[in-house]
Amino acid sequence: MRPKLDRLTLERTPQTYDEVVTETPGDSRKWQQPEWDRTADAEQDPPNSPGDAFFSSASSTHSVVPLTPPPPPTLFESGLRVATGIAWPVAIALAVLGYGDWILNLALAFVFTALFSSTATELKRRRKRQT
Repeated sequence: MRPKLDRLTLERTPQTYDEVVTETPGDSRKWQQPEWDRTADAEQDPPNSPGDAFFSSASSTHSVVPLTPPPPPTLFESGLRVATGIAWPVAIALAVLGYGDWILNLALAFVFTALFSSTATELKRRRKRQT
C-alpha cells in the first residue's frame, strides 16, 4: 500500500486504520487482529437499554412449553382429500373418453371439489381444536 502524500507539503498523511501490520521475511505483509478492550465495549452499550429489558424479562418470566401435535387425520378425512385431488383428472379423462358432456363433467368436478374440500377442511379444524 502506497502512502498518501499531501499535495501542498508533500508529507505523509497519517494512517486511517488501527490495525498493526508487521514485516515478515520475504517482503510480505501480515495483518494482525487488534486487541479487544472489554471495558470500552461495556461503556458503549448501556446496561438498561430497552432491548436488554425485553430479553431479560421474557427469559425470566415466560417458559416455553412444547405444543402437543394434533392427532393424525382420520381415514374419512384422508379419503376426502384424495377424492378432491383426483376429481378434475377423472372428469377430464371421462370427457376425453366420451363419457358425458365436457360441460357436465367439469361442472360435477367443480361441485365435488368444493364439497369435499370444505368438508375436509372442517374436519381438520375440529381435529386441531381437540388439542
